[in-house]
Amino acid sequence: MRLTAIIDPEAFGYKTAVDIFLEVDPECEEAVIETFLKTREVSYIALGQGTKDLSIECRFQTNNDMHEFLRKKLPTIDGVTIRGYSLVPRIIRNIDEWMPRDDDFGVEENEEDI
Repeated sequence: MRLTAIIDPEAFGYKTAVDIFLEVDPECEEAVIETFLKTREVSYIALGQGTKDLSIECRFQTNNDMHEFLRKKLPTIDGVTIRGYSLVPRIIRNIDEWMPRDDDFGVEENEEDI
């Protein structure tokens, strides 16, 4: 278990979220990940298993900031090809709202609870 405070990006004006799907040259993978770990706009990074795919989620204060990132910043990173992206108008459930099933905790349901 890990207890953390979750900062709401919208409270700081980061109202634009975008999921970006990338293809990364395997020779550059470690350097690309290190770059994204240092990139303020990137809030999430995930690798596709057994593929060259990398998925990132980014946050921006304005659509212009998003446009600059997609058109000017990402293309300068060696080994990265943009495969697509999706503007996220609303996140329905985020990781801070997810919970494992009760039986994952070893909790047994009583017949009265059903």
